[in-house]
Amino acid sequence: MYTQDDYIQDELDFQSNDDIQAAANFFDNFMAGTTPTQLANNYANLELNINLSDGQLNKVLGMYATSLLTIEQCVDAVVF
Repeated sequence: MYTQDDYIQDELDFQSNDDIQAAANFFDNFMAGTTPTQLANNYANLELNINLSDGQLNKVLGMYATSLLTIEQCVDAVVF
């Protein structure tokens, strides 16, 4: 009989080392305040004295993910 413990173990076995490493890297960056979302919000708040709306933040993150611009350049491009 397939139990809940079997299911959990199968899910844990399914996770690759790359997945685990990526999750660990994200957690480290999150705790250090260096995720792209945190960097964009911090730059906007501290340097430009503005709060990014959800729509602006989505545009910044999309631009950052698909270009060679820095997060600061992306924020500037969306805001100005």
